[in-house]
Amino acid sequence: PDAAVMTLQEADQDAGTSTMGKTTGTGTTYVIVAANQFAGMVFTASSSGEVASAVMYGRGSAATNAKYVICDSSGNLLTNGVSASTAWSTTAGAKTATWAAGSRPLVVSGQTYWIGLVAQAALWFYYTGTTGGVSRNDTSNSYTTPTSPTDAVSGTMNYRQCYANINNLDYELDTEYQFNTTKFSSDNEQVCFYLKIGR
Repeated sequence: PDAAVMTLQEADQDAGTSTMGKTTGTGTTYVIVAANQFAGMVFTASSSGEVASAVMYGRGSAATNAKYVICDSSGNLLTNGVSASTAWSTTAGAKTATWAAGSRPLVVSGQTYWIGLVAQAALWFYYTGTTGGVSRNDTSNSYTTPTSPTDAVSGTMNYRQCYANINNLDYELDTEYQFNTTKFSSDNEQVCFYLKIGR
């Protein structure tokens, strides 16, 4: 018979991070990735969570921009799989792209993904050798609106730096429960929650 008002707020606290992909290497050899061409590697996710950023190593033949793209093992673009644009200068170095909170792709531990980039203009993508990794290339993509690669082929490039930073999911639930017309003569009031968390 009691009237009640309840407020629930779910929050992802991003407790801890992990990475997937190659995070070291000193190779100075590079491949030239043409404008509107997808290039990247196949990796297995080290944990489940949201991809917050990705890092690749190279330089632009001239100053250019690139978007990073994450696909599943079949080459299907993940929801929110395209990052914000990141600048590639003519100086070689690690180039980091990010995804905004609330609009990040989700990966699952143990599953395979492609991490690649689509450039606005030609850039140089460094690699450590032609063994130890499986690359993917697609010449029919679009920097403006990257899509699932349609003519991707496998290679064996082992790119110098090509990985994603994963925010491990740690959902917390804040609750507020307000009793109206509570029977103060009662010894106890019970509140039961049924939570089903899935994404």
